[in-house]
Amino acid sequence: PASRDRARDIARFLAVSCVRPDPRDASRRLFLPAAERFGSTERRIINPSYTMPRAMHALTDAFDVPELGRAATDGVDLIGDLAREGPVPDWVEIDANGARPARDFAQQSGYDAMRVALYLVWSGRSYHPAVARAAALHISAGGPGTATVFTLDGQVSQRSSYPGYAAVAALALCADGASVTMPAVDAAQPYYPATLHLFALHAACAGAPECLPRRK
Repeated sequence: PASRDRARDIARFLAVSCVRPDPRDASRRLFLPAAERFGSTERRIINPSYTMPRAMHALTDAFDVPELGRAATDGVDLIGDLAREGPVPDWVEIDANGARPARDFAQQSGYDAMRVALYLVWSGRSYHPAVARAAALHISAGGPGTATVFTLDGQVSQRSSYPGYAAVAALALCADGASVTMPAVDAAQPYYPATLHLFALHAACAGAPECLPRRK
């Protein structure tokens, strides 16, 4: 309760500073990565993994910031459109002519985009096309370790042995219907895969308990 006023101020600041009209349709909203330096009115740059529907709708309900909720709903639709075309890019540019991988960023679906399916499952959207796309990519990847970076035509360009990345992949696969469970947590892995591992476990607890690691 002591932090509620501060949280409300942050939520309202995000709504005012980072939610902008979509250049393709001014009635729709985009959630920008920051208040500045991510394009202009005619061309916006977004990171699809910054859209976390569960959190954005919770803030909308708690603090009456409907713009965050609108950006979440429209962001989920945009991610669906991207996933139907191929791997969701780490960064996307949007103008009046459409949405495409951002030309000023690496042309890949990697350490940013891997959070997209995770956040969708966490938000109760296991049926979303981006979850199915992530699952299909990992099924096609095969080989040792977990694929962590894909080219935009679906080829593997990087792999990792850290179980945190395997947990995120397993969550997408399981949520899409595969008989897969996540690996147990390894506290020795670095910050990013460890954080994603904990997020994936929390997401499974919230909406996909069948994906949790089996107890021995």
